[in-house]
Amino acid sequence: MRKRIDVPQEKRQEIFHELISLSKENILPRGAIIRVAKKHDFSRQTIKRIWENGLEPNKRSKSGRKVKWTDDLVKSRIKEVPWENRTSLRSLAYASAIPAAILTRKIQKGLLFSSRSYLKPCLTERHKKLRFDFVMKSLNLQKNLQGSYDFSDMDHVVHVDEKWFFIDLTKKTYYHLDGEVPPERYGSRRHLLKVMFLAAVARPRGDFDGKIGIWPIVHFKESTRKSKYYDKGEMRPYNLKMNKTTYKHFLLDHLIPALKSKWPNRTDNIIIQQDNAPPHNIVNDDDVLMACSEGGWNIKILFQPPKSPDLNVLDLGFFNSIQALQNKNLFYSMEKLIDAVQTAYRDLPSEKINNIFYTLQKVHEQIILKKGGGDFKSLHMKKERKQLIESGIRNLSLSEEATMIIDTYLESQLLSDTEIATILLTFHQGLSSDESNPTDDTDDSDDIVEEGIVLASV
Repeated sequence: MRKRIDVPQEKRQEIFHELISLSKENILPRGAIIRVAKKHDFSRQTIKRIWENGLEPNKRSKSGRKVKWTDDLVKSRIKEVPWENRTSLRSLAYASAIPAAILTRKIQKGLLFSSRSYLKPCLTERHKKLRFDFVMKSLNLQKNLQGSYDFSDMDHVVHVDEKWFFIDLTKKTYYHLDGEVPPERYGSRRHLLKVMFLAAVARPRGDFDGKIGIWPIVHFKESTRKSKYYDKGEMRPYNLKMNKTTYKHFLLDHLIPALKSKWPNRTDNIIIQQDNAPPHNIVNDDDVLMACSEGGWNIKILFQPPKSPDLNVLDLGFFNSIQALQNKNLFYSMEKLIDAVQTAYRDLPSEKINNIFYTLQKVHEQIILKKGGGDFKSLHMKKERKQLIESGIRNLSLSEEATMIIDTYLESQLLSDTEIATILLTFHQGLSSDESNPTDDTDDSDDIVEEGIVLASV
């Protein structure tokens, strides 16, 4: 059976108007359909249908096999399935009684999607307030010409954090041709060789690439036995336990000296931003304070809000970039792993570090929009970031919605300060009136003073 051809609407109009021009009183002369069919390379039946049906396409309705799994039916079935049973097509098909082949077709059609869900920190109202206040400090509260707020340069902040780097991944994906066999890999999944590193970066600018340094948290001592990679008595690295003593040692002997040697301007007020891990609680240590101020430097150590790894450039994307480069190499010893990580750190372009700072500013904006919350998706701003770099803009501007939230916040803070000032003024006026009336027998001054102290403390 010959397949019916669907003629495009523009071609249908052209053929129909041509037939109209050939007709007389809506009657075609003999042989007109055949001539038009040969001219446009269509069959006689197709031209005849166009003439009979006009400009409306002649599509048969309700033809073919009836669709059993309609979109509405699939949607209603899936909505009844709990999220716990939607983790795979197989479990979803079983719970919804929809064949897996139908679900696959719905995915191809765009009706069904798959998304990854990641564990996120559980934020209380206190955590949200701390995050919001922290982000407020990164804003320039003087509005720009467009009436919105800009982020500060973030040039004075050094982001510091630790991370474990493993010698290999338990799961790797290879692309290969037919007949090729991926390499076999052997080892213990529970005891993968790993090394912890301490890294510090800042925002690049000018000749400064933003890389302060990366240091393995290890110490070297003699090997107690002979192995495949070490002879007995040979010096080899061992992992150090990260505690306050270890962190203080690396801070005083490595991080702060490297910071002073690479920082472009020693008159800057520098902030070392770190998370709230217990070993980091040495900000009031005398030796650390002396090292931060020695030589005329002004270095402060600042804790980022708890449960907020998205506020640190290293956790936001820097470590992932290094690990992607490090995983391209294959090695079997800690020395090779240390060399690979440090090489990946050196080879990472400073432009990528600057890109992560753009992403950090975007994360700050999302925190403002969520009023301290962290329930927002991963941010992709490739095109926007390219335009910012080409135009030389280093700081993003807040959106209209985020600007309104900041305005509301600042107005509430200003109103609170005004109320307190009014109360304190009334309190002082009350004291003056008591002093001018010494013969008054009523002794209300104690109550006024007590009330004033409470209000001032609030």
